[in-house]
Amino acid sequence: MKFYSVVLMLLLLFCSMFISGLVSANSNKVVLETHVTETLLVPQSTESLSWQRVSPESLTMPRKIERIGGKGCGIFSFNIDQQGATTDIKTEAIVSTFGMRRLAKEYLESWQWEAKPSGGIEETVLLRLDFCIGGATKQEVQDICEHQASLPCTR
Repeated sequence: MKFYSVVLMLLLLFCSMFISGLVSANSNKVVLETHVTETLLVPQSTESLSWQRVSPESLTMPRKIERIGGKGCGIFSFNIDQQGATTDIKTEAIVSTFGMRRLAKEYLESWQWEAKPSGGIEETVLLRLDFCIGGATKQEVQDICEHQASLPCTR
């Protein structure tokens, strides 16, 4: 009986050490800031667009992409239909080291549009998205993304 008690105590000790190691490992993770820069290419300005975004969605990066860090850009074409939904999303160009194509599509599909007083017709849009992950502060990652958006979106 004494042998089983010792084994049980050792097992409990091992489990508690393992769990406390997991807790301390998770609490020391660095949280990277994320940012998306949207650059309208066609039409050339939001004033020319016959639609405006309704409460623009913010992008939530999946944890696995946040852990990888990095940056990427893509150029996407899509339509805004007569109901104000984003449809027919196509990837025109992409430079990425992570799953940006799917992430961008989900992001664009979440957008809802409202017709401007003179708008409401189906419209095709060409948009560049720059995804940036890194930096310790929001301002730092915005600066990284602003610089990236000034570079060509090519390999």
